Amino acid sequence: MSRTQCLTHDELTAFSLGELPETILEEMAAHLECCAQCETAARDLEGLSDPVLSAFRESALAGPLQAPAVLPDRVGGYEILGGVGRGGMGVVY
Repeated sequence: MSRTQCLTHDELTAFSLGELPETILEEMAAHLECCAQCETAARDLEGLSDPVLSAFRESALAGPLQAPAVLPDRVGGYEILGGVGRGGMGVVY
């Protein structure tokens, strides 16, 4: 079924973020192909991204965490003997 009404800002936002069911996405995409006004509004939202993905991208671009200059001898009730491994999520001591 073809959509005749223009898309709302909320619909365009959900469309841009891929938050809609496939059938609705297809209907909206078909409307965008024949409505210059909605297509322009959708292009204005092209840089829109999920807040979690945006935070992840910023974190990834920041680079790896720097190791502390001096390790503490203890953390809580645990004595630090040395590093066991290092990965993308942290360091295991």
